[in-house]
Amino acid sequence: MVSEKRLYTLTLSCPDRTGIVAAVTSFIANLGGWITDASQHGDFSDHHFFMRVQKLRPIKPVTILQDFWRSGG
Repeated sequence: MVSEKRLYTLTLSCPDRTGIVAAVTSFIANLGGWITDASQHGDFSDHHFFMRVQKLRPIKPVTILQDFWRSGG
């Protein structure tokens, strides 16, 4: 159960490759995040990937970013 419910939206874009969805969702899950909505698509014309994830997480967004960069994201 999340004690202090805060909804955050993560948006990202990057060169498209295999494993991006798995990496992002695993990262969120490993931090205890609860994904409430997600959508993604790849643009085949320029090989670019776009993703939007909404999640509940009981910590500040800056901490999520610090954890992400420490993990090599």
